[in-house]
Amino acid sequence: QELLDSVHRMTQLYDLEKSLNSTLELDQVIAQIPAKAIAMLPCQAVHLWLFDGGTLRLVSSCGQDSTVDVKITQAPGEGYVADMAETGESLVIADPDDERLARRNQTFDPERSIMPVMNALLVPLMQSEAEVGVIEAINREDRPFDEDDEFFLMSMAETVSNALKNASLMHAERKLAILEALVHVSSEITSTLRLDRLLQII
Repeated sequence: QELLDSVHRMTQLYDLEKSLNSTLELDQVIAQIPAKAIAMLPCQAVHLWLFDGGTLRLVSSCGQDSTVDVKITQAPGEGYVADMAETGESLVIADPDDERLARRNQTFDPERSIMPVMNALLVPLMQSEAEVGVIEAINREDRPFDEDDEFFLMSMAETVSNALKNASLMHAERKLAILEALVHVSSEITSTLRLDRLLQII
C-alpha cells in the first residue's frame, strides 16, 4: 500500500509539473497553483503568498477560509505566515489550541458556515537559494497535517517555484519589450517638431 501511495504521489507531481509548465502566462500560473495543490493534498484551503517588497501578499487562493482575503499583506510580527517566512523553514501547526491559530482566527466570521483554522502547513518557495514566497494549506481532511504531508508539499513547492520562475522571466521579457518600444516611440516623437510628421509617428 505504501508503494502504491508513493507511485500515486509521483504521478500527481508529474501531472502538476506538466500542468504548471503548460503556460508561461504569470497570472494563469499563479491562479492554477492553489487549485492544483488542493486537489493533491485534501484540505479546506490552499493559499499562495508571494513577497511584495518586504511583506507577503496573498496573491491566489483555492478553497474556503474566512480569516484571509486575496491581496491582503502580512509583515513579520503580524501573523505566523510572515513569521515563518522570516525563518525560511517549513512549519506544521497541528494543535488547534496553538496561540498562533488563535490570533489568526480573530478575524474569523462565525456567521459563515466555514471552519476556523484548526491546523496549518506552510512551506517556503525557493528560487536559487532566495525565498520568493510561501504556500500554505489549512485544515487537513480527517486529521491534522503531519511530516508526510510536509514532505509532499515541499516536493510540490519545487515544481511551483520553477513554474513561477519561468513565467516571471517571460513576464519580465514582455515588460522589457514594451519599455524598448516606448523608448523608440519617444525618441521618434522628440526628433521632429512638424505636426504632420508627429501625427504620422504616433
